[in-house]
Amino acid sequence: GKGNKSSFYISTKLNDKLSLDWSRVAANRYRYAMEVKNGRPTGLIRYGSSTGKYAYDTQKNNINFVFNDQDNLFKSVLAYNNRRLDSTYYYYNADQSLNTAKTKRGTAYNVYGITSDTQKTWKLNSEKDSLTSGFTFKKEHYKELANTDNSIGRNAYSVYSSYSHQFDNKFTGILGMRGEFTQDNGW
Repeated sequence: GKGNKSSFYISTKLNDKLSLDWSRVAANRYRYAMEVKNGRPTGLIRYGSSTGKYAYDTQKNNINFVFNDQDNLFKSVLAYNNRRLDSTYYYYNADQSLNTAKTKRGTAYNVYGITSDTQKTWKLNSEKDSLTSGFTFKKEHYKELANTDNSIGRNAYSVYSSYSHQFDNKFTGILGMRGEFTQDNGW
């Protein structure tokens, strides 16, 4: 397909323990469906009841705040991500003119998620062992742009823990477990 795309990424350390990362991508793309007869493209845009061109605009954002206290072995991440997609189906006539009566909006939605993850590590047994425990919260939401009453979402809560033991310089064993509860409204 054809179109254009712009993106950027910023990562900055706000202080010795806090950092911010942000990436953004915006694109508009389109793709033509070409007519094929006897297994060969004719050079014409497909017309009639089939879509002749599919176009979409999309935007993606990912933002992360990371608090990392390496002295106290404590880390917390707050993340936000979203994607918005808005598309259109274009139909053409046999003379290759746009059939505006049939042109219609396609897939159009906004999806976002918020995640918070916090964990703490303890060093044990002269630092040969370590225990890491934490919890995660995720909120996910989907909403149609054309019909804003159509939206669904879910929340997920989890706790986790892992224990590692260094047997020698070349071998470390890790035992971990995670439990998760998901609360949804139709997903």
